[in-house]
Parts: sequence; C-alpha cells; structure tokens
Amino acid sequence: MLALAESLQLSTVAEGIETEEQLAWLVENGCEFGQGFLVSPGLEIAAFETLIGA
Repeated sequence: MLALAESLQLSTVAEGIETEEQLAWLVENGCEFGQGFLVSPGLEIAAFETLIGA
C-alpha cells in the first residue's frame, strides 16, 4: 500500500500503531503520518482540547 500511495503521489496514514518497532518500520518505508496508542491513548473531549490547546 505504501508503494502504491507513493506511485500515486498520495500521503499515507497508518492507524493502530502500538509499538516502537511498528513505528520504525512505517517510517523506514515512507509512511508520512500515523496514530495509535503509541502516540496517545483515546482521550475524553476535555483532555483532547487541553492537548491541542483549544
């Protein structure tokens, strides 16, 4: 999927990143964006607003 996205000049977003190994593989293989418990667990609205400074 990463190769296809690159050939079509599309950005990629990985979902469900849970380990440093997964993140390293994605970065090494050209994935541009990602989300998952490694980055942040699910947040209540108030905590999310605090995180983004809203």
